[in-house]
Amino acid sequence: MGLADSAPPGTGRCRTYGSRHSGEFQFFRSSPGKRERRDGWGGAVQKLISAGHSLEAISSYTLEQINLFMAEIGESEKESAKLALIVARASRADKEGFKAMLKEFS
Repeated sequence: MGLADSAPPGTGRCRTYGSRHSGEFQFFRSSPGKRERRDGWGGAVQKLISAGHSLEAISSYTLEQINLFMAEIGESEKESAKLALIVARASRADKEGFKAMLKEFS
């Protein structure tokens, strides 16, 4: 009997995790009161694979490892977005403004 099979009939809920999403563990969903992101398990796995992790490796990760890797991916995404904003701003600067920006970041 799988987790989805353990739900009380007609509830669509998993008795163990209280999930309406069979096969998806509770720790991949937002806490009550937080705006729910719809990434879930699939989104987490996709981000890990995009960052170079293999599906085989991901399947053996602990929750602590997943949280650590996802946090690092988030930090990397923030840095990439910051760099993209700097590049966009620099591309619109005049010659003196561009030189000033280069001096500021070197």
